[in-house]
Amino acid sequence: MDLVHFDVEGYRALADVKNIPVGKPAILTGHNDAGKSASLRALGFLLGEGLIGEHDYTRFDVTEGNSDEDLDAEATMVARGLNGNDALPMGPVPRVAVTGTFQLRDSEVASLELAKRLRLRRSVERGCAPRYELEGEFPLEERLRGFENLSLTELKKRCHELGIAPTGPANTKTSFLEPLRAAATAAKKSTDWAECPKTVLERLPRFVLFSSTAEPDPAADVRTALAASFKVHMAEPSVRDSIATIESNLNAMLAKEIEDLKEHVLTSVDDLTSLEIAPSVSLTESFKNVDFSAGREGNATVSLAQSGAGRKRLVTLAVWEWSSKILGGSDPDDPGVVIAYDEPDTHLDYGRQRRLMDLFHLQCSRENVRMVVATHSLNLIDRVDISDVAHFGLEAGLTRVDRLIGTEDRDIATYLSDVSSAMGLRNSVLLHEQCFVVVEGATEQQCFPVLFRLVVGLPLQSVGLVLMAADGNEGAIKVAGHLKKLGRTVHLVIDADTKAQDSTKRMFRPNMLRRVGIDPLVDVTYLGKLELEDLFSDATWASVANSVWRRVDGKDWANSDFSVHREGVKFSSDVLLMLGNGSENGPRTKPAMMNEIVKHLANASDVPADLADAMRMLSALTRES
Repeated sequence: MDLVHFDVEGYRALADVKNIPVGKPAILTGHNDAGKSASLRALGFLLGEGLIGEHDYTRFDVTEGNSDEDLDAEATMVARGLNGNDALPMGPVPRVAVTGTFQLRDSEVASLELAKRLRLRRSVERGCAPRYELEGEFPLEERLRGFENLSLTELKKRCHELGIAPTGPANTKTSFLEPLRAAATAAKKSTDWAECPKTVLERLPRFVLFSSTAEPDPAADVRTALAASFKVHMAEPSVRDSIATIESNLNAMLAKEIEDLKEHVLTSVDDLTSLEIAPSVSLTESFKNVDFSAGREGNATVSLAQSGAGRKRLVTLAVWEWSSKILGGSDPDDPGVVIAYDEPDTHLDYGRQRRLMDLFHLQCSRENVRMVVATHSLNLIDRVDISDVAHFGLEAGLTRVDRLIGTEDRDIATYLSDVSSAMGLRNSVLLHEQCFVVVEGATEQQCFPVLFRLVVGLPLQSVGLVLMAADGNEGAIKVAGHLKKLGRTVHLVIDADTKAQDSTKRMFRPNMLRRVGIDPLVDVTYLGKLELEDLFSDATWASVANSVWRRVDGKDWANSDFSVHREGVKFSSDVLLMLGNGSENGPRTKPAMMNEIVKHLANASDVPADLADAMRMLSALTRES
């Protein structure tokens, strides 16, 4: 079973969070304390790891005398939604639930007799044991549900209550299971949650968490108490002697694995010359401890615990690489594994972050491996598909997760992702920047940064402006519209003649822009009489041409050489042709031609007034967003 995404309700700040992705890999990013680490632990709970402690339930602390109006509106709304009615919960909510959406393999669909996609949840109510439930079409009669895991005595009682006779000997479970299954198949059904069969739970993927954060463990106190009782029983002589023999044999079996791990770490961490790993297996205390020491040339071997954070992270990275060997994932009968990394890039430089991402891709290349990585690293964020990135934030003290490109329609998501990549828009930019400017093509994309710096005195990127070139691509406009719908500020700065040209007029028609969420009266600025190039004076054109593109006949370019083209259909095309034919080193492309024009502008006063106004308008947009 492959986990696709999961939802969390009632766990710490994750009061009601949907669609946290699990991918190959998926990236969770966002502010500190926004819930990324908590979501990984909630994921572990779904897959059978960890317990829910009293402090893990989402709290809505309402002081006496407060009315609804005194509470934050969004916190109130979420609290009511969790409680299922209009009454606000006092203190912690009564239940934690983590729901996973799984994709079954073909063999599992046949053996489990379930649909290709299923939803399974693990929940726990305060003071109760956790339970697994499966969503599906189930009999309206609740006694015809959840009987697969009953004992023989319980099956007999269930059949007696329902008036169902056994089909065989009264001392076998099959005699009671078969008629119950037949009755359940024939019964009227509704979509609901019911006890999850053991056969499905056996197919849950394993959960492996690699964490670089020191966060309190909800189950630590429980483990400590049980360990004390465990030691009392293990101290009995008859038990102790047998276990000592088994421990000795297990230590010998581990010796080969230890040598393999040592070799990999020494190869991966360049300046290590020695390494000692001494396992201590204790069946009385599970895997009790591991003494880990390392040395460099000319230095004594010391415990890794005494090493710096950077060195410990390098060794940890090597151990993670080595762990790829024991993940499995190629056997179709293997339920698979979900690996979670919590801030794995801490203390790693840029180069080793790239090496870490290569490790993630290597591990995810195994068929049955899926992964979630919580990180702040732009290097990691920018190396996955944008549809596999989730951004965590806090509102009213509760976690909110945003997917820039969601899962509602995978075809649309893939299309938008591909177009964004083709435009050179990095995931980190799409996630974090607030103001996007769509320009017509490569000419504007080259010129605008220079013009903006001249007029505003700052680089575009320093004020949070992101340039996107449409390049005649209707998909770019769709991406711009998608960003607008997500609350980003989006503005189009395009040539005035785009409204008339056959190649662009359809894309920039008012009704087409409105269709993708762009207001043609508010979100669009048109440049020039027809285009950007005609904003520059004849004197500017002649001055730059005489400096850069000397005429082949030795004469100077005159203002009139350029003014004659202003009544033509396309000023820029006519000038490009004239300069290309009239100079041995004339420009060959419009971007190259305009690049020379803006390079020769000395200060803001040299920038045409309409262009200067446009640059100031763009600067103001970033202050408003």
